Amino acid sequence: MFLLALTLAGSAASADSTGSSPPPAAVTEAAQLPGPASPALARIYIYRGIGNYLHPAWAGVWLNDVKVGAAAPGTFFHRDVPSGTYKLTVDTDLPYVDQSRTLTVVANSTTFVRVYVVEGYGISFSGTTVNIPNVFGVNIVEGTVARREIAPLTPAS
Repeated sequence: MFLLALTLAGSAASADSTGSSPPPAAVTEAAQLPGPASPALARIYIYRGIGNYLHPAWAGVWLNDVKVGAAAPGTFFHRDVPSGTYKLTVDTDLPYVDQSRTLTVVANSTTFVRVYVVEGYGISFSGTTVNIPNVFGVNIVEGTVARREIAPLTPAS
């Protein structure tokens, strides 16, 4: 059984967690994403790579304990916020060390946050049933890299 779990986890290595390469057209032309709606605000982009379909669940995203959206595979969205310090948290089935980050943003800045799947974390077996929890983490991504990763994604509503 343990070998099966390792095989499943290894074969399900996700583009979500590694930030896989976007299609060739997207590599040469990074997404032209607008900045904050107002010079008095900061923009936070939240995105999740296309990944695999073992974890199709949407991950709720929270800023200072207020739900601001959800990250589905292959989507992105943004929120404009006043300057300040924010705790960004993503819903996850099991507690995980990277499920939240503290962001300090300033007016007229843009910050990019990638939501990723933690493959193989917390897999359990009960008889013939395999439980694969949806475990997510977040990390801050440099703008050039983030724009390239966002280029093939779809805006979330």
